[in-house]
Amino acid sequence: MSKEYEIEVIAQPSLYKPKDRTLRIYFSEPDAGIHENTGILLLISGYGGQANSNVYKKMRSQFSDTYNLVTVQCNYFGWEYMQSNTDIRITGDMLEKTLTEEEKKLLLTDFNTNKHIFREKTIDINMQLNETLENMNDMGPVQAIDQLTALKVVTDIILQNGLVFNKKKIVLYGFSHGGYISYLCNALMPGVVTTIIDNSAYVFPSNLNYNRTLMWQEEAGYNVCIIYDYLIKNIVFDKDIYDLNYLYERQNSNVKVISFHGLNDTMAPIKDKLVFLEKISNSICEVIDENRIDGDMFNSTKHGLGADFLKLYDYAERKYGSESEREGLQFGSHIIETEKCKYFICFDDEIPLLKYEMKR
Repeated sequence: MSKEYEIEVIAQPSLYKPKDRTLRIYFSEPDAGIHENTGILLLISGYGGQANSNVYKKMRSQFSDTYNLVTVQCNYFGWEYMQSNTDIRITGDMLEKTLTEEEKKLLLTDFNTNKHIFREKTIDINMQLNETLENMNDMGPVQAIDQLTALKVVTDIILQNGLVFNKKKIVLYGFSHGGYISYLCNALMPGVVTTIIDNSAYVFPSNLNYNRTLMWQEEAGYNVCIIYDYLIKNIVFDKDIYDLNYLYERQNSNVKVISFHGLNDTMAPIKDKLVFLEKISNSICEVIDENRIDGDMFNSTKHGLGADFLKLYDYAERKYGSESEREGLQFGSHIIETEKCKYFICFDDEIPLLKYEMKR
């Protein structure tokens, strides 16, 4: 059974209103211990995920022992605003507001005959997120720095304990937004990550332009739509730093990429993904079509693939291998320039820190 650890460290503040904050990091050590073949795997959750959930605790433990990995995860900047709130109680008053007077009469007269009326009704619920400039879902830069901080802290702990590990196997594994953040980590600090395994990552977060929505149908037939209007969407000052195509056109990336993407992914169209991956020479993309649906590893050709995370990683490891030809963890200062800003990735007390200057 893997050994579980949890620590809290000082972390990157918001870019919009800096305030001291901390980052909680979770990591698991293989039961057999750490040695020269042990790799590092950073799991990056997306919307609806959190590192301290039972699901991720189990994943960190299983991955650690099964694949000889130190598995790392953190609850990054704004994670609490990214959950999937599907347990909202729908009241009769909420449903009644969607009905016309004529529809109400029909339902009162003969409910069973007219209950089909509900099928065309949608209850919109605007989530009260209570984000602030100090703490929000920024969808990108600060969240990526948190991941790099988690990697730096955990690998420093390993080295300080006189242990060695495989620096050619520094793997980031993410789904959807987690996959996107994996690529952003590599863009902000090239040389740290050796391998990215991605399931349905997009190249630009659409929620930066449009509200996030969650929809489902209740047994009675009506639809529920939860709307998340994130603060960052209204205040973002530089979208170029979020655009993977923009960032990767301006750097030579030698990261190894193993990507899985659905043919019918409407959130992140496959054509956009393939154009982006052409910028990374050592990249492989398996396009999942109907012929790949097996009811086991893949259950869909849409966003997320209905994939089994453990089986997908196992497949990627067996077919392609997660080890790179080069060593990672090459932390160092880095500068990124966009049309509007100049970004400095530097170190304060040996922890990655992102600063910026607006151009005139």
